[in-house]
Formats: sequence, C-alpha cells, structure tokens
Amino acid sequence: MSKLSPTKIQKLIAKGRVVPVLGRNEKGENVIYGYRRKNNRSTKSHEQYMFVEPVVLDKAVENVKI
Repeated sequence: MSKLSPTKIQKLIAKGRVVPVLGRNEKGENVIYGYRRKNNRSTKSHEQYMFVEPVVLDKAVENVKI
C-alpha cells in the first residue's frame, strides 16, 4: 500500500486513473475500502490506496451492484 495525500488521490480520481474498492461490511452497509489504479501498462498499475477505516456510502447508492 502506498501513501498519497488526499489531494493527489482526488486528482487521480478526476483524471479517471483509479477505481474504488467497494464492498459490504458485516452490517450489510455498502462501504468503500480505498482505491486502486486502473490496469494499464504502467509500473504503478497495481498500487492500492486503502483507508484506515472503511467509509460507509450514502443510502442513495444502495441500488448499485457491488
């Protein structure tokens, strides 16, 4: 796991270079665990940026399949 500043991660998200790592916790809530870089030919393509604590997503996105 690499460490990046939150602003750097936001820039990567805006450019479409990372995808979220989503899942469900033991309570059945949709959570985001972190981000990983998209698979491409870059040497950084396997980097992951995981949060210390998973972030619970709003109920507005419950209909999204994970």
